[in-house]
Amino acid sequence: MKKPVLSRKPTKKATQVLARTVIAHAAWKRSRGRNPSMPFMDERNPRKALKRAELFLHNAYKKRVFKEVVTATIVRSTRKTASPLMKF
Repeated sequence: MKKPVLSRKPTKKATQVLARTVIAHAAWKRSRGRNPSMPFMDERNPRKALKRAELFLHNAYKKRVFKEVVTATIVRSTRKTASPLMKF
């Protein structure tokens, strides 16, 4: 019985780098008139892998933007209610 290629789950940062690599590789292949040929995570079909990588990065970007908006809102509300002696 074969061992899995990855024995442990990759980190979020490593997965984002891999997703960007898959998308860049597909763009390069398309510029040469060929189809994408790189797998992503557990998806071995290159076209499905490309779609999955694009979706992964899109969702990661949306989560980051949402987190930044929420953090900025909390900081603004804290500044309004904070003591004048506190400096931010």
